[in-house]
Amino acid sequence: MIDGQNTHKTLLRGLRINDALSGALDPKLELVRIYPGNPVAEFLERNDNWRDHGRAGEIAALASNLVPPDNRDAAILRDFVPGVYTVLMQPANSATGVGIVGVDALN
Repeated sequence: MIDGQNTHKTLLRGLRINDALSGALDPKLELVRIYPGNPVAEFLERNDNWRDHGRAGEIAALASNLVPPDNRDAAILRDFVPGVYTVLMQPANSATGVGIVGVDALN
């Protein structure tokens, strides 16, 4: 949930844990906005490989601990307006594995 009056620049990351645990996992993120009282969520965007994101240059310029370590990791950099959102992580390649979703407020 994003509250207040201003936009919030936020980085969402779908990360593989490590090859031993992740196996062939290729994470994909999907971002949706939820409107309370409305049963239908609004799809906003998806990303499979972070370097394919429209703002990949901005992501690459972030502090090194925020840049996804593997090109197969997913990332979404967005200026969120106040509202309720959810991010889903699932495998892009139908594989199974272990991953984690990171949410980092940048401002």
